[in-house]
Amino acid sequence: MAERSEKYDLLDDDQKTILRGFFERGMTTTRKDVKELIEEAAVKTNVSVARVRKWIGNERKRKKSGQALDDTNQQTKRHCRSKPQTTGYNLFCSYILNSDTCQELSNNSDKLKMAVTTWNSLTVEEQECWKKKAKDAQSANPIDLSNKERHTKIKKAKKQLISQLAYLESLGCTASVLLLEPGESPCYQQYGQMKAYIS
Repeated sequence: MAERSEKYDLLDDDQKTILRGFFERGMTTTRKDVKELIEEAAVKTNVSVARVRKWIGNERKRKKSGQALDDTNQQTKRHCRSKPQTTGYNLFCSYILNSDTCQELSNNSDKLKMAVTTWNSLTVEEQECWKKKAKDAQSANPIDLSNKERHTKIKKAKKQLISQLAYLESLGCTASVLLLEPGESPCYQQYGQMKAYIS
C-alpha cells in the first residue's frame, strides 16, 4: 500500500530538474538498455525505480503533446503571415532585377549578386533616397496609382486575403469572399469555402 502511495507522490522542482537531465542523457524509455540510467536517477532523486519509470512515461506524453501543439502553431503561422513592409533595399533590388542589364544575365544567382553588389556600392545619401521612395510608396493614395501599380497591389492583397481566409478556416470559421476586380471585362471571383452563406 505504501508503494502505491509513493507512486502518486508529487515530485519537487529539484527532482524534476534531475530527471530531465537524465532524460536529455537518453533516459527516454523504460527498456532494459537504459536500466542503469533509471536506477541512477532513482538514487539521485531518492524515489523508487517504479516512480522514475512512471515519470518517463508522463514526460514522453508531455513532450509529444507539446510537439503537436507546436506543429499546429507553425501551421497557423504559415497560414497567417503579416504583410511585409517594402524597404528601400527591396525596391532598389526590384528595379535592378528588371533592368535591361540584369535581364541579359541568364543565371538568377548572378542577377541577385548584381543587385546586392550595386546596392552596396551606393552612397549613404543614395540609399536614403531609395528608402524615402519605399516610404512614399507605402503611403501612396490608391487613386494616384497607375494601372500597372494598381494591378500589382491587387495581386499582393489577394494573396494576403487568401492567407487570412485559410487562417479563419483553420480556426473553424466558414468564410467566403466575392471579389470584383476593375478592368475592361470584370467578373466575380470567389475565394474561401463555397458552402459559406449569410443566414
